[in-house]
Amino acid sequence: MAITIDTTVSGANANSYASIAEADAYFEANVPFFPIWSAMTEAEKSARLVRAAQAIDRMTFTGDKAIDGQSMEFPRNQDDISLISPRVRNAQLEMLLHHFADQDASTGRTSGSREIASVDVNQTASVEYSNAPDRAVREACAGGSIETVIALLRPWLFDAGVQIDSTFEVVR
Repeated sequence: MAITIDTTVSGANANSYASIAEADAYFEANVPFFPIWSAMTEAEKSARLVRAAQAIDRMTFTGDKAIDGQSMEFPRNQDDISLISPRVRNAQLEMLLHHFADQDASTGRTSGSREIASVDVNQTASVEYSNAPDRAVREACAGGSIETVIALLRPWLFDAGVQIDSTFEVVR
């Protein structure tokens, strides 16, 4: 069954902060990733957008959802409830890049599900995981990092029950 992207702000059936058209425009500036994104089917783009939005929505945020019954975490009650912040939309798209770079193209496994490469129990409990053979290429191509996602969502994030400072230094 194909996924239909629903970006209705505060919608009961919304499943993405960004539309495919918005993702197309955002990724156009990512020269290495854009050809890969453009070659994906609409169904694959939709699935990746939904997965990235779900990952964002598993985080813990300050405040409450803006509307009872909205399916997604944003907007929050402290936000303009008529729109999704561009920071949230960009965080979703950066999460999509992170997921893409973190996935082994041959097995579909992510870093959380990779094969164990070696185990050493006698000296100390030690486990090493094998990286995907194409991981470095995928990371260089895609970009996207969890650090970027967190930086974009910082104004709304809670860390162990303490709100993360919403200011951050831009290093040039």
